[in-house]
Amino acid sequence: MRPPPSGVGPVRMMARLLLFACSLVCLSRGCYKFPADVADPCLEKRCEWGAECRPTLDGRGADCVCPDKCVSYGDARGSRPVCGSDGRDYPNSCELRRAACNAMRDVQHRFTGPCGEGSKRST
Repeated sequence: MRPPPSGVGPVRMMARLLLFACSLVCLSRGCYKFPADVADPCLEKRCEWGAECRPTLDGRGADCVCPDKCVSYGDARGSRPVCGSDGRDYPNSCELRRAACNAMRDVQHRFTGPCGEGSKRST
């Protein structure tokens, strides 16, 4: 293994390598574990419109980013159609968050199922 570039300590170098590897495989924050002496920059960050907090490659900052794709889990609860507070139907709650984020609008999950079924429900 080559030594890290000058000015980059072994802990920071390992953090960068882990973050890079996770960015190729994983879409969630859950796959990166910060070393004990490095605070997760997403702990203090608030993202709006369904954006997700992702640490920067150096682990010192964080950015809010819209989900670039949503994974379907078949008939799992998170993969069912939902009605948004904008009156539109979405294939699942992830797609609702993704659309809200890309449009920079606050769209809430009203209920599970198509919006047309809302008239049959008591709210």
